[in-house]
Amino acid sequence: MNTKILSQTGRHTFLIAGKHGSLVDTIMLAQANESTGTISLVSIPRDLFFNGRKINSFYMHYGLKEFVRKLEELTGLKIEAYALVDMYAFIDLVDQLGGIDIHLDQAVIDPTYKTVDDGVEGTMYFAEGDHHLNGVQALRLARSRHTSSDFARSARQQKIIRSLQNRIKEVGVSNPSLLANLIKIALSKLETNVSLQDALSYYLKYKDFGIAEKAVLSTANILEYNYQVVGIDEEIFDKECQTKIAQLREAGVYQAGSKLPTACSYVLLPKDNDWDAFRSYLRGRF
Repeated sequence: MNTKILSQTGRHTFLIAGKHGSLVDTIMLAQANESTGTISLVSIPRDLFFNGRKINSFYMHYGLKEFVRKLEELTGLKIEAYALVDMYAFIDLVDQLGGIDIHLDQAVIDPTYKTVDDGVEGTMYFAEGDHHLNGVQALRLARSRHTSSDFARSARQQKIIRSLQNRIKEVGVSNPSLLANLIKIALSKLETNVSLQDALSYYLKYKDFGIAEKAVLSTANILEYNYQVVGIDEEIFDKECQTKIAQLREAGVYQAGSKLPTACSYVLLPKDNDWDAFRSYLRGRF
């Protein structure tokens, strides 16, 4: 696939990604538009299937630079800067900022997400309304998906990014030297191509830009689910996989997470496998 990579005048695209161990489970593009003074966020699902792999697996197998290169090929956009944060570094960053404020339009309840707070065991629950979250709480909200979906989780992650921007701006106004030190510490814990000088420059340039939670690419818009076969005997597994999927669809009971043969791997693809339409749709979200 020979994709033209666009570098748009007055627009700068950044990658914000999160990982747990070697698994990347958050992929978000942020594009700063200098003419409108806004930063738009678009979340890309980790199950998007591209060039024979789920997009998030490129990091695990080939490293961060190749992961970024594949995202550029996939989107057709030039990624100017990138940052990959581990979940533990994320906790520390939020705590060093003194926590973040976030509003939830509806309650987030996940009885499968076990929690321990002050020695008391429980499960994850956030009521509808306003919350001040520490690092652990923010991570819980960013990672939970079992009672919602990857798409709903991505939307919450965009809210968290906007809350982080607001908190960083507050700290920068009240204590610029503290902010510079926090950025230095944060960069030491990230996989990134951004230097301290770059980070301070981006902060000064974009701190007053509004963040728009633009889009989560999903089956509600440009994507559709499918299955790819992973196994030794692909022909046998593929027949078993496709037969089961057809039965579920015919019965009208299919949903992501339905019990399927072990060899079936849930993936997402552009509708009608049209990557040009996918790229056009994505760029229209910015």
